[in-house]
Amino acid sequence: MVLNGCDISNYQAGINLKLVPADFVLIKATEGTSYVSPSCNAQTTSALSAGKKVGWYHFASVGNAVAQADYFVNNIKNYIGKGILMLDWETAPVLNQGVAWAKAWLDRVYAKTNVRPIIYMSKSIVNQYNWSSVAKDYGLFFAQYANYNRTGYQNDPWTDNAKLGAFGTAVAFQYSSSGKLAGWSGNLDLDVFYGDKSTWDKYAGAKSIPAPVYKKGDFVTVKDGQTKNAVGYDIKGWVGQKIEIVNIRQSGDHWLYDGKVGNNPFNDLLAANITKWEQAPAPLFKVGDQIQISPKALKERNGYDLTPRRLKVGKVASVVKYPTKYSRSWYEYKIAYTDGKENDHVLEQDLTF
Repeated sequence: MVLNGCDISNYQAGINLKLVPADFVLIKATEGTSYVSPSCNAQTTSALSAGKKVGWYHFASVGNAVAQADYFVNNIKNYIGKGILMLDWETAPVLNQGVAWAKAWLDRVYAKTNVRPIIYMSKSIVNQYNWSSVAKDYGLFFAQYANYNRTGYQNDPWTDNAKLGAFGTAVAFQYSSSGKLAGWSGNLDLDVFYGDKSTWDKYAGAKSIPAPVYKKGDFVTVKDGQTKNAVGYDIKGWVGQKIEIVNIRQSGDHWLYDGKVGNNPFNDLLAANITKWEQAPAPLFKVGDQIQISPKALKERNGYDLTPRRLKVGKVASVVKYPTKYSRSWYEYKIAYTDGKENDHVLEQDLTF
């Protein structure tokens, strides 16, 4: 299985990637420590909204490798985990900085993102240097052109018989800088990626997350004790509300649930904030019932020790519905004992007739 795609920069400013047939798009993000492609964000939005696999690359220049890695990461930090990261290693002055420079950049990006970037270079450079220190940890994207004739995607693009040095195999191959694809009148660099979409995601460091716990139309409520939603908004007042889930969206490695009560929004809820809403049953005990404290009772709802009151006899003085289901009880009871003592927050499971 292979994917066909292209790599672009500000030379393709304004490209509408919904119109361009590509499984993936690699987008220039930065160069050196002072240049950010003015088209990077727009091209990223266009690619993602078109359902393409995406990657971002840094064009290496003469200078400090770590500083350039930091500059790249700082400018694409919101995209980490959503696509491949890559070092473009190709101009003569940069090549003179040697393999150690490239490795320093790759190592720094990995240290800061926990994603292993790949490295792009011409096939001649692959075999001109000893890349063994890099090849053990990072994948290769190499370039070699048969000619500069305009071409569409090729099923079996030409490359010479030279091997790929210490890398042995490649992640991807750029075989033309004169690509012609529908939706763009200018030239495009055409690439083939050796893998499927799941392979791409692995190189991107994407984390698979379980399916959402809830679905649209479910009713939930905020759990007792929850104080903040995913954006830090105070949700203590949402406890006990019957919230309808109206939207579910992925945010990093978790899901966010947007809900409503009537027309009022109850948004940015984490699965940990909420539980399935249930209709409270009628209370098991009523005011005036004679009861005793269960021999298994441990604590009131507020933590007061009930063990000294086990088997003590009393009457229900009041019944209060708690906002959410607390353990197995929807209600708390005030108990007046025959010895004149009281307990205020006894739960249903701690009482028996």
